Amino acid sequence: MARGWPVLPGMALSLLLALQGAAGGEALRSGLPIGGKTKQFDVLDVTGPSKGKQTCYV
Repeated sequence: MARGWPVLPGMALSLLLALQGAAGGEALRSGLPIGGKTKQFDVLDVTGPSKGKQTCYV
């Protein structure tokens, strides 16, 4: 039983958050809305043909 004790608070918190979200009545949304614009972002490629180059992704 001593091994399972640290898991119980995490499980209780997960259940509480799940129930709170379900009771909110709001639809789950993820990502940009349809037709939304994506902001550009620069990355430093570490693999592939552009290795070591800074690339802009849109």
